[in-house]
Amino acid sequence: MKQVFPSGRILSLVICIFLTVLSYGQNVSGTVNNASGEPLEGAVVMLNGNTTQTDNAGQFSIPCGTLPATINVHLIGYKDYSGTVSDCNAKLVIQMTAGETSLQVVDINDSSSNTKNLAVANAS
Repeated sequence: MKQVFPSGRILSLVICIFLTVLSYGQNVSGTVNNASGEPLEGAVVMLNGNTTQTDNAGQFSIPCGTLPATINVHLIGYKDYSGTVSDCNAKLVIQMTAGETSLQVVDINDSSSNTKNLAVANAS
């Protein structure tokens, strides 16, 4: 009797390839806001080794990759955000909280010593 369906190994391989192709090209997207709900431009979003920045509306889109994964968001003046992503199709809304805005004092001094040696010929 001939086999009509492929063997279990081939079928498993086909399913793995199908799932890989299905997840290829998927992006996690969302918005980064401040505590008042206003969008934050320029926040750095990192997921599975990929990095992007939010646009002027606070929106981002980043390749999904292997899930579950940790998403990290960083923006100067705000506390870093870290969370778990478990669905490529979820639309994330990330709320950043204000952090300390202390800056270190930097002293800048400019001094130079220009010494010119002039050779004056004796005019006698």
